Amino acid sequence: MTEPFHRDRRDIFLELGAILTIIAGVLSIVNGVEGLLTRNHLFSFLPSATESLVTFCGILLVMFGVVAIAGGVYALRPRAHLTPVLLGAGLGMLGGGAYGFILGLAAILLFWLANVDL
Repeated sequence: MTEPFHRDRRDIFLELGAILTIIAGVLSIVNGVEGLLTRNHLFSFLPSATESLVTFCGILLVMFGVVAIAGGVYALRPRAHLTPVLLGAGLGMLGGGAYGFILGLAAILLFWLANVDL
C-alpha cells in the first residue's frame, strides 16, 4: 500500500514564500503601469527629459514585476534553486512599493526558514 501524501514544513514555507513573491510582483507591475498611465497628467509642468525618465522607471518596474512573478512560479517547482527565487523576491521588494517591500522581505524569510534545519 502507498502512504498518504505528507507535506513537510519546508514545502509549506516554500509555497507561502512563492505566493508572497508573486503578489509582490503583481504590485510592482501595478506600480509600473500606474506610472506609465499617469505620467502625462502628473508631470505636465516638468521638462520632457524628466517625463522620459518617468517612462523608463515605469517600464523598469514592470520588468521587475515580471521577474518577481517568474521567481515565485519557479519557487513552486519541486527542486527549485534558491538564486532565482531570491532574485524574484528581491525585485518584488524593490518595485512593489511599501507593501511589496514587506511581502518580499517576508518571502525571503520564509525561503530562509525552508532551507534551515528546524
